[in-house]
Amino acid sequence: MCPDIRVYTLNSAQIHSLLNYSISRSGSDFFSQVSGVRFRIVANQAADIQVLKDPTNPTASYSLLDPAATYTVATTDFQGLVAAGYKEIFAGAPYRDTGIDMRDQVRGFIQAHSPVTARLDGRITVNRLEGN
Repeated sequence: MCPDIRVYTLNSAQIHSLLNYSISRSGSDFFSQVSGVRFRIVANQAADIQVLKDPTNPTASYSLLDPAATYTVATTDFQGLVAAGYKEIFAGAPYRDTGIDMRDQVRGFIQAHSPVTARLDGRITVNRLEGN
């Protein structure tokens, strides 16, 4: 089975649950990589969650998560259907299967942009207690 990309519609509570579950999996392979969202980790919970205003423009500004809004979230079918903890958050949410193979997308990006470099961009920050 190829890891296809699915596009879900989630409400703000589901987004918050998704980020909190990911935080609970920090340090493991089940910590979810994110884009289009910024947040702080405070006491092992997502805080000050901000979403990209225009996903088609990665340099656009961010706005606070709106409790009354719904958001478009792309993930793999593995995370949405199989991965324990995550699949429960996505269960029942409307989705569209794009038929796009994630591995092909990653491979194509690396080939087109090689060498690939990484840098911290502040999308996830951790507030540590003083003395820790």
